[in-house]
Amino acid sequence: MKTDPENEKCSICNSSRIINGCINDGVSRSFYILYFDIGNSKFLKGHSGASLKINPSFKTCPDCGLIWKKIEKTRVRDFISRSSKNKRVIERKNNPGLYGNCVNCKSQNIISGNFYILLHLRKSFKKRDAIYFDPGHLKIFSFAWKRGVKVNRPIKCCEDCGYIFSEIDKDEFKRFTTKHCKSDFFNFLYE
Repeated sequence: MKTDPENEKCSICNSSRIINGCINDGVSRSFYILYFDIGNSKFLKGHSGASLKINPSFKTCPDCGLIWKKIEKTRVRDFISRSSKNKRVIERKNNPGLYGNCVNCKSQNIISGNFYILLHLRKSFKKRDAIYFDPGHLKIFSFAWKRGVKVNRPIKCCEDCGYIFSEIDKDEFKRFTTKHCKSDFFNFLYE
C-alpha cells in the first residue's frame, strides 16, 4: 500500500501513517484549479491573481485528521505582501498569534483563509466553496454523494515555513473509507 515516500510524520500526533490524497469539490472529476484566498475582493470578482494557486495533492493523518501541504515560503510571503491591505493581514500584524500557531514550526505568523475551486466549464470558470479530501483507493462500483470527507474551515497558512493546513473529522474519514474504499486500503489504515 502506498504511503508517503519521505517517511514524514504527522506534526500533531507524530504518526507515520500518512496518506496521500487530493482536495476536490466532492463531485467533479474534471479539470479544476485550487486556490487559497484570504477574502480578497478581487478574487470574488473573478481575478485570481490576488489568490495563491495550489496543486490539489495533500497529505492526511488518519489518526488525528490533520491535512497539510508544504509549499515554497517565498510564494506565501509574496501572496501575503500582495494582500497587505487585507483586513486579516492587518489584524494578524497587530495581534501576533491571532490565528494560532503553525503545527509544523510553531510560528505565530499564520493567516487564516479558505480554499476555492474553480471548475472549467465551457470556457468559463465556476467557483465552488465546499471542499473535500479524497483519499483515493475507491471501490469500482461505490456510490457516494460526495467524493471524500469534508474539510473543516478555516484553512491556515504559515508564512515562515509554507505549511497550509486544516483538519478533517477522523471518525467521518473512517466511515468514508469503510464504506467506499477498497478493503485492502481500509485494512492497511486500521489494522
